[in-house]
Amino acid sequence: MDSIRSRWGWIALAALVAGGCAAPGAVIHGNIHLPQGAGMARPAPAAPRHPSSSKSTVAATHGRTKSANSRSSPKSRSSVNLKTVAAKFEPPRPAVAGSGGESVGDVVLFLDRMPAPRPKPRSRAAAPPGHPPARVTIDAAGFTPRVQAVTRGDTVWFVNKDQRFHNAFSVSPVRKFDLGMLAPGAARRVMFDRTGAVRVFCNLHADSSSYVYVVPNAQWTRPDGRGAFELPPLPPGSYQLRAWHPRFGERRWTVQLPRTGIALDLGF
Repeated sequence: MDSIRSRWGWIALAALVAGGCAAPGAVIHGNIHLPQGAGMARPAPAAPRHPSSSKSTVAATHGRTKSANSRSSPKSRSSVNLKTVAAKFEPPRPAVAGSGGESVGDVVLFLDRMPAPRPKPRSRAAAPPGHPPARVTIDAAGFTPRVQAVTRGDTVWFVNKDQRFHNAFSVSPVRKFDLGMLAPGAARRVMFDRTGAVRVFCNLHADSSSYVYVVPNAQWTRPDGRGAFELPPLPPGSYQLRAWHPRFGERRWTVQLPRTGIALDLGF
C-alpha cells in the first residue's frame, strides 16, 4: 500500500510540473535611449479635418514650443497656427536630456511573435497577470497619456474629466472612429482589432493629440522615465523585439534569449 501511495505521489508531482508550475521563463530587460541632440522640436503636420466639420481645420502638436524667430502673421491669428502653440497645452512629461524635449516614457516595446503555447492542463490554472485596463482622459490640458499601448482586441476608455464638452476621433487607417460629443464626466470605449498606431484628435482641442498603439500580443512593456524596461518572462529562444515612438518611428532587433535572461542597451 505504501508503494502504491508513493508512486501516485510521484505521478501527481510530475503532472503538477507539466501543468505550468515549473520555474518562470527568462527575462528580456535593459535600457532604451532616444537620440541625443536630436534638434529642436518641430511642429507637427496639421491634423485631419473632423468628419463633421466643413469650415475649420483641426491642427495638432505634441507639446512643442514656438521658435524665438517665428512670428504669426496678422491674417493667421484668427485660426490655429502650429508655430504659436506653446508646450503648456499638453501635460508635463519626464524630460530626456538631449532628445529635443521628447520623452522616453512614450516608447512602446513589444515582441513581434510569440512561441506556440503549451497545451493547457485540464485543471483550471490562475490566469497570468495582464496589463491594467486602458483609458485616455481629456481635460483642459488635452489628452493624458500622450501614448496608450493596448493588445490587439482590447478596449480603450475615453473619459472626459473637464467641465466642458469634448470630442475624440481618429481617421487612422488602423482604426477610424468618432465618439461624438462627450459631456463632462462621460466615458465611451473603442475596441482596437488591428495593430499599429492610431492618432486621436479632439474637435474642440486643436492643440493636442494622443496615440493608441496596438501591439500584436500581451508581451509588451513601457520604459520608465529613465528608459529602463522589462518584458514578462519568456521561454528561451529567438525573438524579434520592436520599439515604437511617436516621433522617432520604429526600430527592430533580433534577440537570442538564453535561460539566464539578457540585458540590452538599445537606442533609436
